[in-house]
Amino acid sequence: MDDSNLFFISPCECKGSCKYVHFACLQSWINSKIVKKEQGNTTNYLWKKFDCEVCEKQYPKHILYGNLRYDLVNIEFPEGPYLLLENISREKRKSKGLTLIRRNPSKDEETKLVYYFLVSTEEKNFDF
Repeated sequence: MDDSNLFFISPCECKGSCKYVHFACLQSWINSKIVKKEQGNTTNYLWKKFDCEVCEKQYPKHILYGNLRYDLVNIEFPEGPYLLLENISREKRKSKGLTLIRRNPSKDEETKLVYYFLVSTEEKNFDF
């Protein structure tokens, strides 16, 4: 564990002895709950809840501390161009995961990305 990540934060609305937590401890706990799925040039980071289990406030994706940004979710960003999409649940408007799409370096021609998602009960196909 990196000592530079051992600062205390207050990431939710809890009070008293539950108010503060080490950034690195919260980051480790959150990342242990994430399911990572890779398929081709796409990586999905999925979670059921990104909320405090006590006050139910959604955690931020990153923390600003000492003029630096620290991400709570460990994402392996590629060297080349990529697209990062956030999956939001419709009913509660809460984050349910991230989808990272990388450009396929094995092709010389422009990569065509196709992203499928559900709108109501219909499947829609969008070309980028």
